[in-house]
Amino acid sequence: MTAEKRLFRRFIEASRRCFHFVGIDVRKHVPVTSNYPSHAEVFKALVALRYGYQRTGQHDDASRFLDFCSDHLAQSQAQLLQDLFVLYQTGSKREGFFVEFGATDGVSINNTVLLERQYGWRGILAEPARSWREALKQNRTCTISTDCVWHTSGAVLAFNETADKEYSTLAELSTSDYHHRSRAGGERYEVKTVSLVDLLDQSNAPKTIDYLSVDTEGSELDILRAFDFDKYDIRLITVEHNFTPNRELIHDLLSRHGYRRKFEAFSSFDDWYVRDPIA
Repeated sequence: MTAEKRLFRRFIEASRRCFHFVGIDVRKHVPVTSNYPSHAEVFKALVALRYGYQRTGQHDDASRFLDFCSDHLAQSQAQLLQDLFVLYQTGSKREGFFVEFGATDGVSINNTVLLERQYGWRGILAEPARSWREALKQNRTCTISTDCVWHTSGAVLAFNETADKEYSTLAELSTSDYHHRSRAGGERYEVKTVSLVDLLDQSNAPKTIDYLSVDTEGSELDILRAFDFDKYDIRLITVEHNFTPNRELIHDLLSRHGYRRKFEAFSSFDDWYVRDPIA
């Protein structure tokens, strides 16, 4: 897939979610008739975005975020522009601190590589899948853990590394969401677990964490439930939910700890949270 095609697809999907939010069917304005979009079709998508602003007259926080995404789209490495969400919320902060798990190879559909490489952030990556380890070490300069983040430390659990590597997870969670078919027949091996608090302690993390990215294919709720939100102040969280019942349980948990969910119409199978006073 060409870079232009990837960029176009990401822009179109983001645009469709945005327009749905304000009551516009983008398909009426941006006909996508080819698997290989032309420059003209990319331009039509940009025109459609501006049309949406003019029609609704909205210049609120969501509109400003869309403008920011349009300006910085070529920078993003994240699957759903989570890295741009972080930059938008922090005012394009430099030298922040992130924590991300699972991190895959540290580059592909990764939420923090942009922050590290172009904005000077430091941080911690956790990724237990064996097939990613060498690439992760080569691709990133931050602290790397090969333990599996879990609600407790020191357990030894079966891990299922799947053919589609991004769906790898603990074996007991292989059927936890709609990706269960992609996890059939994976390679099984044992991994050691670490809690989020212990991971931060062991890595000498600062007490204020600017951004936490949680994508563990099913264990997100248990990890967050076990976390001490008073010991570490995490300002922004993006957490994958894959539309499972745990989504609202995570929302209830984080709401009790002072977080607000933002841009729900855009974030798809993720939810994005802000802890005041950053908002």
